[in-house]
Amino acid sequence: MITWLLILIVYLPFQIAFNPVEGIDLSSLRVFIILFFLVFLIKQLKNKRFFFEIDFIGLCLIAFLLVSFVSLFNAENIIWGLRKLVYFFSIFPLYFLVRYIIFNSKLSANNFNRKFKKVGLALLGSSFFISLIGLFQFFSQFIFGIKKVYNFFAINILPVFSGISFSSVVLTYQSWLVNVNGKDFLRAISVFPDSHMLSFYCGMLLPLSIIFVLIYRLSGFYRLFFLIPFLLFFTTLTTFSRGGYFGVIISLILLSVLLFNSYRKTAVVILLSLLIFIVPITPFSLRFYSAFDLSEHSNLERIKIWEKSLDIIGKNIFTGTGLGNYSLNIVSDINYRNPITSHNLYLDIFSETGILGFAILLILGFWIFKNLLFKEKINVFAAGVISSFAYFLSHSFFETSIYNPVILGLIMIILAITSAYISICGLRTNINSLGAR
Repeated sequence: MITWLLILIVYLPFQIAFNPVEGIDLSSLRVFIILFFLVFLIKQLKNKRFFFEIDFIGLCLIAFLLVSFVSLFNAENIIWGLRKLVYFFSIFPLYFLVRYIIFNSKLSANNFNRKFKKVGLALLGSSFFISLIGLFQFFSQFIFGIKKVYNFFAINILPVFSGISFSSVVLTYQSWLVNVNGKDFLRAISVFPDSHMLSFYCGMLLPLSIIFVLIYRLSGFYRLFFLIPFLLFFTTLTTFSRGGYFGVIISLILLSVLLFNSYRKTAVVILLSLLIFIVPITPFSLRFYSAFDLSEHSNLERIKIWEKSLDIIGKNIFTGTGLGNYSLNIVSDINYRNPITSHNLYLDIFSETGILGFAILLILGFWIFKNLLFKEKINVFAAGVISSFAYFLSHSFFETSIYNPVILGLIMIILAITSAYISICGLRTNINSLGAR
């Protein structure tokens, strides 16, 4: 089952959308996770194991599902909420699969080292091709023109990976183009529906890719993995996602600080790479500076959206509006598939699930950082995971990514790795094989 699960991890960003009936898109990733989880449960029963250990992160995930269900009692449209709840139920099992199949309860420090390498190779191997597709798409516009590249991805790529119905919504409300200093650019999207989701994917894996090549001595074909941090970094740049830029800056500054004593040269190179956001000679730095322009229309609109979300929270502070029902409080006659969100993960969760859902998010984040960051010695692996979460939490101030199955699936995998690592630290075993600060 470990081999098949690793294959599923490789497949994560390439998941193809099924269209069982007209108007419905179904992520194949969700189907495979559910089937895999059922097989896992059947095997547990055959081995006369009627339960498996649930750790703190697992309890938080289960608690969030329960709070989300309870929020439906205050929902205007229960069906919308149930669809979102089913979505969570189809992705959350990936955490338990990775945690209890790959990183099982008998894990030792040496086994963790070996198994993390396998998961890392699976994650970063697929990210290598995702980044190449994104960079190819971005630079192709300078050869074939924006219109041809746009049409190719809109017609041939987007429906395959996002589904026919969802693709029409994406193209209706799309933000594939960006204007920087009077010039239009087609943003990198790769196989994702928009540039922001590609940025989340690359940004979360960027710190992990850096510590991966620091920890393991790669040889032969695997030397190509030394290119992955550069590919992920430049792909994030070409998304022109300002939230992604903030996430990269915060996560890489944190990573460089944590690595400084053990890998001083690497830390300095990481810090120097951030100059691309500061030196005002590239479209990337100009795009970054535009985030501070409060007269820009998109910035003003985002502030108005946040104010509206806070108003909704104030009226539904305990129960929330009900999972999946935020958009109905903005436009009462809108369809289920719509782009209306708070453009802020924390406001979205608070507004829909109330203070309990928001509290679970805060408690989970605090517990992870407490167990990884506030130690006498910061392990190199821990530095990478902390920085990965720092990216997600920072970028989430500007976007809500958890409703993309690839991003939520990636979060589940990183949470499972984190849980296994924290468990080993709790055993007080020797973890120096992963390097320490």
